[in-house]
Amino acid sequence: MIDIDLLTVLIAALAYMVIGGFWYSDLLFGAIWRKLVKTEKRKPKGVQFLGSFLVAFIIAFFLALIQAFLGVSTTVDGIYVGLVIWLGFVATTQFSAVIWAKKPVKLYLLDAGWTFLGFGVVGGIIGA
Repeated sequence: MIDIDLLTVLIAALAYMVIGGFWYSDLLFGAIWRKLVKTEKRKPKGVQFLGSFLVAFIIAFFLALIQAFLGVSTTVDGIYVGLVIWLGFVATTQFSAVIWAKKPVKLYLLDAGWTFLGFGVVGGIIGA
């Protein structure tokens, strides 16, 4: 039986959302991102926050499940697992949009950068 601490998953999911919010804010890369996707600044809606939280929770839950299965019990190992999962699944699937949909490489790097950071942080929180 695998034991998943849902409070830790919740904290990790919230951290993932905070990282994304900061990453895409005007303090970091928001203006660049809007230019690359050709959109203007607008206020997010509640349903967007809810959807983002659901995505973050699923990511955190499955990273917790994988780490529990692997017996991860340290922050460093958790970060490692998070980044390996990111490299094997997230970075590669996101890059398909560069190949097939002609997504700009700069946009790929911007989006992949925040998920890299997010998966590392979520993995570290869960590993701890």
